Amino acid sequence: MKKRLDRVTLSDIARETGYSRAAVSLALRDHPSIPQSTCERIKAAAKRLNYRPNPLIAKLLAETVRTRYNNRGSVIAYLDTQPLWKGWQDHRPPGFGAASQRAAEYGFNLEYMPLHDASIPPKKLNRMLWTRGVAGLVIPALDWSPGTGERTLPIDWEKFSCVEIDDTMIVPALNRVMHNHLSGIWKALDAMEALGYRRIGLCMTSHVDLATHHRWYAGYLAWRVMRGFDGELQPFIEEKLDAAPLCRWLRQERIEAVLAPGTDVFEILLECGIDIPGKLGFASLDIWGPDASRVSGIDQRRDVLNCMAVDLLVTLVNRNSKGIPEHPTSWSYPGQWQSGETTRRVWNAPHPQPLEEQLLGR
Repeated sequence: MKKRLDRVTLSDIARETGYSRAAVSLALRDHPSIPQSTCERIKAAAKRLNYRPNPLIAKLLAETVRTRYNNRGSVIAYLDTQPLWKGWQDHRPPGFGAASQRAAEYGFNLEYMPLHDASIPPKKLNRMLWTRGVAGLVIPALDWSPGTGERTLPIDWEKFSCVEIDDTMIVPALNRVMHNHLSGIWKALDAMEALGYRRIGLCMTSHVDLATHHRWYAGYLAWRVMRGFDGELQPFIEEKLDAAPLCRWLRQERIEAVLAPGTDVFEILLECGIDIPGKLGFASLDIWGPDASRVSGIDQRRDVLNCMAVDLLVTLVNRNSKGIPEHPTSWSYPGQWQSGETTRRVWNAPHPQPLEEQLLGR
């Protein structure tokens, strides 16, 4: 009978490398107090010995460390660059309440920090974060306009664990959680086809198309090919959404239903006197807000995305993983279809094959 091999421990790595057990533990978590060259040497020894951390002990250690936090390290900041959210309680963005509750479950305080005041210099901003004992940053979508320069924030990234919500920031590339635009638009198209709509048009501003990295546009073009609409149903993507060209597009493309982010297009169509859903169906790719219950479309579930951001950030904080990641990761969520007053059943024909199950070009 073969002798059972004992699990390799931190003490084994310490004996192999000549460092203390505490130094080995810190090095394996890339603690800034340990030189990078030492971390690499200890990690190489751990790999050579086939070291595998015990997940139960790692969890217990993280919980123990968290309960020992005092002022420093118990705070994570929510850096909001958007204009004040009118209509929302305390001007907090959608999803912040859920994120705050999730942070509290982990033993952290989520502090809302609006960055609307451009007069705050970067040095002062970073000092504010550091002196408040902020361990990590949740960064929701940036408020930006095309042509205003790189999409970034003046943060000393190496001091904090960071997670971005959405991916409006270009520099640096951070770990992020985001809406799955491809799955979201396909979920919406499937739901609208199930109601009998066939000539479904995509409408949005070029700014939104750029901000979403053309993912909705790409998903729509793939749907067009799979449904045999080559050369037809050209998307309406313009710098501004004006009523006259929008109505002209509806007529030229013989649109039966419009798919657009937000509710701006919906409001324009109503102002033009179009009967929705009597003559035209409408669904939003991102419905939220005080009047969202009326509209059909995809609820991106900002509460879920914000909780996911806190989950990921707490993991990074407990691992003491700070700064710009070498290999950024993304967690995504497709959202949920919501039936509202802006769509109706128009045809009882068989539902086309779901897009996730169909080969491109069939």
